[in-house]
Amino acid sequence: MLTSFEYCQAIAEADLRLAKARSDMNAVERAIDVVNQVRRQLGQPRVPELPMHIPDPSLQDQLGSLPNGMPHYRRGFGFCVGQRVKWSPNPDRYGVVLRIFEYGRNRIIVFRADDYVPFWTSPSLLEATQEAPGHVGEACVARKSERLLLMPCSGMKLDFAAPASTLYTGVMWQSLRANWCGSTRLAILSAKHGIVLPHEVLAPYDQRLDQDRVDELLDELRPQTERVAAAIDGAHIDQVLVAGGHLYRQVLLAIVAQLKSNRAIGGDVPVNQTVGGIGEHRAQLGAFLRSG
Repeated sequence: MLTSFEYCQAIAEADLRLAKARSDMNAVERAIDVVNQVRRQLGQPRVPELPMHIPDPSLQDQLGSLPNGMPHYRRGFGFCVGQRVKWSPNPDRYGVVLRIFEYGRNRIIVFRADDYVPFWTSPSLLEATQEAPGHVGEACVARKSERLLLMPCSGMKLDFAAPASTLYTGVMWQSLRANWCGSTRLAILSAKHGIVLPHEVLAPYDQRLDQDRVDELLDELRPQTERVAAAIDGAHIDQVLVAGGHLYRQVLLAIVAQLKSNRAIGGDVPVNQTVGGIGEHRAQLGAFLRSG
């Protein structure tokens, strides 16, 4: 089981390798900053090329005192994990809340910008751009409704281990990242692993989904359904989109039927599918995400 910092490190190291692969030196510089922040918490040596940078300098001493494995929360400080926000020092920098931490009186949020670079910041430097209804004091309670997106894996992947939400690089995943909305719950059907959640770190693999594998997954429907239920995590789902080719949809639609049977989602919740050519699939996925 990864600790919070080990999870953040997996994302940060993946971003650094991807930036280097693209020869994007600005992205490399930002990624090194993030890697050094996380390595510091884990007691690991720094990446030596550049000094560590923390967007909010007032947090430097606080971060130095944060212990490895510090507990994290889904909600707090007026924000929810996955909520879309703006970083106020740079009014053009948008992203989502990735993790929420509290240690004593210190309050830290990991904010992942739209350029996929995560960094530590203070809640006071974030401004919500997507309403999080149901505030009670400083705690954000669950949304009244959210959507569920069931995605296929992709043949195109990074060439190193990374969280599932980062590992896949195919065109459907490009559309997902371009249109992502924090009010959407996500689960992924991997041809090799079955249902995986976005934060789970996977090594690259080469396995296609064929009918024999579909039959195996359908025989394992209960544990696959339980994995999707874990992604829902008690949220009230009011819409479902099943994306991918017909073999993926065959498994995912069976899972949705089981979720309805188990009352993890309502029996009257509409379930849509992406259909047509790849361009139509991408357009339908983007429209679903933007409608949130």
